[in-house]
Amino acid sequence: MERFPGNGKLFMMKVVFVTFFRESKGGGIGRVSYDIAAAFAGQGHKAVLICPGDKTQLKTITANLGYLQIKSAGEGEVAIPYMTVSDLKFLFGFLKRFSPDIVHAHDFGHLALVTQFWATNHELPFFYTAHVMPTKSADFAIGEFSRSLRHMMDTRLMKKFFPLFFKIVTPLFL
Repeated sequence: MERFPGNGKLFMMKVVFVTFFRESKGGGIGRVSYDIAAAFAGQGHKAVLICPGDKTQLKTITANLGYLQIKSAGEGEVAIPYMTVSDLKFLFGFLKRFSPDIVHAHDFGHLALVTQFWATNHELPFFYTAHVMPTKSADFAIGEFSRSLRHMMDTRLMKKFFPLFFKIVTPLFL
């Protein structure tokens, strides 16, 4: 646990992490998502990792760590969540009850997008850590999952979009 600046009291956070990789999949990106959630829980913070699963459920890993699994298709490197209405209700209901202090996504995908919408609507900080440059995503998991998605991500349009996006958005945060 961290000490709150100024008064020295212990400060426990409730943190939600998000990944579209199943445990032990996705190379370093997938691994870091699970490891950082476990590290936060090990320090005494309440941590929940939203991730793909065989069924939609909240799975308790330790007293401070849980996996909120969303039923997903795919057994390889990338899992695609079904995101049915009942899955979204389960996810949003959990987030409301858990009441996180912050949401941190490790990849861009369905789960990150819906949790970003939820965090924004509840005026919570949302962080996204890009472990792969968007213009290089076709070289990694997306390319392994689908040739057509790889081709789409590798188009000139996408290669122009992402640098322009970062050129516009980055100055807003400086």
